[in-house]
Amino acid sequence: MLTYRDERLLIDGKPVTLLSGEVHYFRLDPSQWADRLDRMRECGMNAVATYVPWLLHEYREGDIRVEAVEEFISLCEKRGFWVILRPGPFIMAEMKNEGIPDWVYTRCPGAVPENAASRTLDYMDPDYLRCVKRWYDAVLGMAARHTPRYGGRLVMVQLDNEIGMLEWVTHSPTLTPGLRRDFEAWFGGPYRAGMEAALSRFMRRRYADYVRTLMEYAREAGMRDVLYMVNIHGTGEGRGLTYPIGVSQLEAACAPEGIISGSDVYLDGFTMRDFTDMTLINGITACANAPGKPLCSMEFACGDTNYADDLMGRAPAYACDFTTRLFLCQGNRLLNHYLFCGGVNGRLPDPRGDGNDRFSFTGEYHGYAAPIGPDGTPNQNWPRYSRVLRQMAAIGDHLADCDLEADNVAFGYDPDLYMNEFRPDLEDGNRDGGCWNQTMRALLLLGVKPRTVHMKRPIPAQVHCLVLPSCRRMSEDVQRAALNHVTRGGTLLLHGRIPVEDETGRPLTLLADALGVRVTREYNGGRQYYDPAVRHVGPLAGFREFHASGWQTVEPGPEAEPLLELYEGGCVGFTKKLGSGRVAALLTEYKCYLSRYEILLDLLGVRRTLRLDTDTPGVGVYAANVKNPAGEEFLFLINMDDCDKALSVEANGKPWLPGAIRLPSLDALTLPRNVHFGFVRVLWSSAEILEVRDGSLVFRVTEPVSRFAFDRPPVNREFRLENGQYIVETDNRLLEGGVVISFGGGMEG
Repeated sequence: MLTYRDERLLIDGKPVTLLSGEVHYFRLDPSQWADRLDRMRECGMNAVATYVPWLLHEYREGDIRVEAVEEFISLCEKRGFWVILRPGPFIMAEMKNEGIPDWVYTRCPGAVPENAASRTLDYMDPDYLRCVKRWYDAVLGMAARHTPRYGGRLVMVQLDNEIGMLEWVTHSPTLTPGLRRDFEAWFGGPYRAGMEAALSRFMRRRYADYVRTLMEYAREAGMRDVLYMVNIHGTGEGRGLTYPIGVSQLEAACAPEGIISGSDVYLDGFTMRDFTDMTLINGITACANAPGKPLCSMEFACGDTNYADDLMGRAPAYACDFTTRLFLCQGNRLLNHYLFCGGVNGRLPDPRGDGNDRFSFTGEYHGYAAPIGPDGTPNQNWPRYSRVLRQMAAIGDHLADCDLEADNVAFGYDPDLYMNEFRPDLEDGNRDGGCWNQTMRALLLLGVKPRTVHMKRPIPAQVHCLVLPSCRRMSEDVQRAALNHVTRGGTLLLHGRIPVEDETGRPLTLLADALGVRVTREYNGGRQYYDPAVRHVGPLAGFREFHASGWQTVEPGPEAEPLLELYEGGCVGFTKKLGSGRVAALLTEYKCYLSRYEILLDLLGVRRTLRLDTDTPGVGVYAANVKNPAGEEFLFLINMDDCDKALSVEANGKPWLPGAIRLPSLDALTLPRNVHFGFVRVLWSSAEILEVRDGSLVFRVTEPVSRFAFDRPPVNREFRLENGQYIVETDNRLLEGGVVISFGGGMEG
């Protein structure tokens, strides 16, 4: 039985890492199912997820056939997989009507929006819900026989898919007469243009009501002893900057007990640009969760980004390797790799007159970017992709109980900034750009491990420095929370603008007044032929000037110490004591100057528990360490640069291991420390674990000589005993495979 506690997923009470793959049985011939599942098993995956398209299983109203679904579930169970079912009603997945049968639109005219910019429906329309209830009774009534209560392995059901996504993408609300009546009853007046903010708040309640209704339907159909999933959309154009919109839409929907949220992550690969996005996606999702709920990714993009079969997207082989490590390091307990294998879009029973009559709009084939293509051929990334999955599966039980050892700094997530899905023109360019793109990137490249905090909830006592993206608009409760944090002795790094309005646009200068700051000018670019120079002053004096295309000038008031000034005059950055704490404000586009940020971090009392020193110029290393209650630790290192590096790493002031760690170009390492494998404890190692065998460990070769320390002697390697540690050094120059070190059961390697 799958449950959760203390931000872990548990099966029968034991922490577990679910490495899942999305397989669309309806895009494969049944004769191909076993082959795809066997390939997943070879990768070390332990779970399978699949959509169940309503469009195909009730093509004609009342004629529901779900035998194929049950056959697929049974085959997954026979091969030892846990099963995650995604029965919609909406599934998207490039299906026509987003997976909704044609007849629903004619049977439920009241659900069809008057401003139909997409094939969405009013989720709470009574006629629509009656149709959904019948669908759930059929498909989940069958699936209930495969839950743990009956000895099955179906452990999770996703409720609908990407709720609110179509409205965000089209920037148009699902306005129906029924929705208008419900809004009027809630608001106390009719909806009209200009009330988009109120409608956004109303829709969040409506989404939550819809999810609760679906969960009731599922339970009435017999789905007990399972967890429910709501997945969160929002990445776009290869970035994650809009992802918090989806979180703000669905936070209330994910709140009930028994429901967990999962991110949908589609980025361009793993680069210096978007690894920051991944970190903040994980952090924002986690902080929006109710206490104790685990972090999960329901659509973890694993392909090579060649989605349209035009080779315009071509993620390198290391991209999914890096992303998998990053997400597990940052606490994800479920990674559902989407899409594991491609397939064929069959034709519908009746002609549609749409040029192809298929059930999808992607043509004959689907899933060109998947690791296993539509014809069953692995893509060019397969060797490295399958290797990292096997590696993470080998240590998955240990990672399942690990937590990131976060530093005393946190990024502040303000959901009010992202309630603008119906009014994209309200997006403020300073909402997240500078803080997200520059400040957070600098922190991560300096080895800082920030957590993310929800600004509508109490700020944890472990947070000393609060990093807050700031624009002209900030609600009273968020301004007050930031002030209280500082006056109690914390520090605050504002990046963006000093707020002068609340979230609705009414004047509010609570933060500015407390700081004794007066805003004088604001420039957001585009109105002159040049960008002015900005000079470093005060604690930052001596560094070169830079140009900025957006800024806000202030009179910082008495006792403030300027940090940044326009060449032509005007303060655009300052630091100032407030109460028993301190504030630093960057009111301009900044650069990712790591040496300057180090000064700011020291000024604001940021404690870095992990420090790196590299022999190679460059800054492209992500580093983080995790630890579980048993004292087992893993160090994650990702080299985003195309040059080798030798690193010395200190954690809490002590070397991670003796000597340097060699980190190859565009490669990553996950190094164990004090990790017990039943037959031996790895005290430390300069090589990462590739495989765990009966009585043996296999390590991946990435350096000429690897060094290991164990708590007992190996039987197939020379060793020396030092301070109670059995030290092994291996010459790897002639090895073609991994280093095998055995501790019993004969000689290997």
